[in-house]
Amino acid sequence: MQIPRTAFALGLGIAGVSTMLVPVLHYGRGETATHARLHLGSSVVVMLIAAAVAVLWRGPYGRFERRSRTALVYGLCFLAASQLTESAGALAWEADGETVRSPALHVVHTVATVASATALVTVAVLAAVAALVIARRVIANTLAYLQPNTKGTP
Repeated sequence: MQIPRTAFALGLGIAGVSTMLVPVLHYGRGETATHARLHLGSSVVVMLIAAAVAVLWRGPYGRFERRSRTALVYGLCFLAASQLTESAGALAWEADGETVRSPALHVVHTVATVASATALVTVAVLAAVAALVIARRVIANTLAYLQPNTKGTP
């Protein structure tokens, strides 16, 4: 059952964002709070896209299409997780957005930024592959539908 598993994963991700929202609202001020909330919002949007792909892309035909779908969903999950981690690292600065308050969180933010950039490029490539796979399926189904009936049955 794909939908319950997807709903559970989405619920777990939203719970993670909600949990991270508490320190953001408590410790974040000014530009720091805005920065952290931006990453939290991005994480939620990417989680929703991943859930939509997992639920709406039904019945993958063949091994390559199934793997393309799975890779895209995992890539989106990695991007959402890196954005969530980046929101924690965004709390490294004071309210002015320039003075570093926590060097450890600054390292977390830097690593998460690299992970987010990597995930973004990966998702772009995987989305392009998924578009080609879906286009191939549509073309194949259309050609199969347009084939004349040679068996003599209506």
